Amino acid sequence: MGNPSWACRIVEERQATDPPYSTLSGRGVRSGERPFPNRGAIPQPQPRKDQELNSVRVVNHQMVKTHRLGRTIAVGQHLEVMDLKIPDEHLTNVEDHIGMLPEHGAELLTLRDKLTNLEDRSRRDNVRFFRIPEQKEGTDIKAFLQSLLPALTGLTFSPPLKFQRVHRVGPPRSISSGWPRPIIVCFLQHEQAWQVLLKAWSQGPFPLEDQEVRVAVDFSRITNEKRKAFLVLRP
Repeated sequence: MGNPSWACRIVEERQATDPPYSTLSGRGVRSGERPFPNRGAIPQPQPRKDQELNSVRVVNHQMVKTHRLGRTIAVGQHLEVMDLKIPDEHLTNVEDHIGMLPEHGAELLTLRDKLTNLEDRSRRDNVRFFRIPEQKEGTDIKAFLQSLLPALTGLTFSPPLKFQRVHRVGPPRSISSGWPRPIIVCFLQHEQAWQVLLKAWSQGPFPLEDQEVRVAVDFSRITNEKRKAFLVLRP
């Protein structure tokens, strides 16, 4: 047998010159590690992918906030520069136009009053009749009112009554659906319209079966709103 010290010296020299990995059964094993770890050992927990994804999301969120903050600062600086570049004469023109608004507002109110007056004058031949039952007029509402008004008012019309237009206001209703729709009558002669109105103002509502027919002038919407504002003053 050879000298044991010589064999030990060969092993130590080989271990010093071997690479950090050696091949054993076709699998790389680090020097000093056990080639076959204990199969009953508990595996070490690996970092979760969810934690990594959350970290990435937090970083992205911070980057987006930083980007938005930078854009806001840039826009503010741009607006400041634009404000500084507005000439004084432009500001003066804007102030002049703003100062003219009250004058134009007064002109608009005057024009609105004139238009309301013209609309009321164009409705002078119109008379509204309220609470005439639905479907009582049949198919010919003009003929119905030509025979109804003399009997309802007790007036004698000469020449006979003639109308330009007659219609109910609003969509059709059934007999049992509440108040009947008003009827607007446009008289061919203005004097006959005023005869009916004066009779209604002096006598009051006209009785018709179980209803009381009321008569009113066909004013414009703005005039009606003004008239309604005075209702609180009535006793």
